Amino acid sequence: MHTYAELKAIYNSVGVGLGFMGADGRFTHANDELAEITGRAASELPGRHLLALLPASLAEQVRPLLERARCGSPTVDAEINEFDESGQP
Repeated sequence: MHTYAELKAIYNSVGVGLGFMGADGRFTHANDELAEITGRAASELPGRHLLALLPASLAEQVRPLLERARCGSPTVDAEINEFDESGQP
């Protein structure tokens, strides 16, 4: 079994943006990689809603996934694509 310190070290060094959110969709914690992806400091993310950090095109794709998660329903093989103003990926 891993200790809290080991899990925290993995969480902070994995090279993937990770965060924990409450049932309301607001971050309770985020690692530095997620902070870099969002262009904010990790200390700025707790309390912020995920959808408020995303461009509108992504937020609309993520909204139903968050709702499913909030209701306890799994989402399998979801694909999210960001498009520019012309509709191109």
